[in-house]
Amino acid sequence: MFKYIKKIIKKILKKFLCSENIEIEKILKDFNCNFTLLDIGAAGGIHKRWSIIENNINVFCVEPQPESFSKIKNIKFNKIDKIFDKEKNLKKKLYLTNKNDTSSLLLPNVDHLQKFNNYSRFELKKTLELNTTTIDHEFEKTELDFVKIDVEGYHLNILEGSKKKLDNILGLEVEVELQDIRLGQPEFYKVLNFLKGYNFEMHDILNIIRWKRDSYQYTGQPHTCDLFFLKTPEFIIDEFQKGMIKEEKIFKYLLILSIYNRSDLISLINNKISNKLTKQTQINDLEVLIKNKDKKINLLRKTSLFFDNFLNNYI
Repeated sequence: MFKYIKKIIKKILKKFLCSENIEIEKILKDFNCNFTLLDIGAAGGIHKRWSIIENNINVFCVEPQPESFSKIKNIKFNKIDKIFDKEKNLKKKLYLTNKNDTSSLLLPNVDHLQKFNNYSRFELKKTLELNTTTIDHEFEKTELDFVKIDVEGYHLNILEGSKKKLDNILGLEVEVELQDIRLGQPEFYKVLNFLKGYNFEMHDILNIIRWKRDSYQYTGQPHTCDLFFLKTPEFIIDEFQKGMIKEEKIFKYLLILSIYNRSDLISLINNKISNKLTKQTQINDLEVLIKNKDKKINLLRKTSLFFDNFLNNYI
């Protein structure tokens, strides 16, 4: 019964929130920019938020875990079964665990994980020894616009192997750990500090996974979250005004802002430089559409926050 109600609610919310998507998709397609998405840790394929334009972008999916690699079904995606690191041609062990999506290049931190009753999913099944590559090497001749990294604690090593490409990448989504889930994993703030040196700002916390000692629920101790980073809009605007980047780069930036519903930054771009771009009418329309979508999202989040605060303060 609950599953049926959940399904109905999803349909209603999707209709309510996505009514602008057809027009947004048309505008983004009209931008005609050669956008490239790199998804490292792509078990199951790319995130649903990209589905609005997945047929009009170039996608690279990286998944070294054989079973997860086989589940990437979209034949339009470029599939890569290599390990990415800060250096190429290293010999690394991939530790395969009982649950595929907890496999990692880092060993589980048993002392922490055994506090929780679902520890068995982190128990080791076997190891694979593979050679490493880097983003800088593998995509030396490919322009990357957005990178998603979900690699169970190994994200900073991958970022350190992309120092050349980070100059031109516009956005990132990185899963970080908030507790000591694996041995040798970096503290989450080191990712923020590293990316700051490449003119990235953290713009959102997209998802927080919490654990209880006796169950896996929506409440409890935060363990992981997904951080959304953008090249600062001021940097992008300044680079365009100096002639350092072309308008196609602005269209790609607007595409990312649309996918992540950042109407405020679309307005900033529109106010500062849209009169210098060839598709000013489309950008005006896009701003209105994303603002409408933002209002709906904000309404739902305000409602959710009301209940969240009520639960925290009164129950």
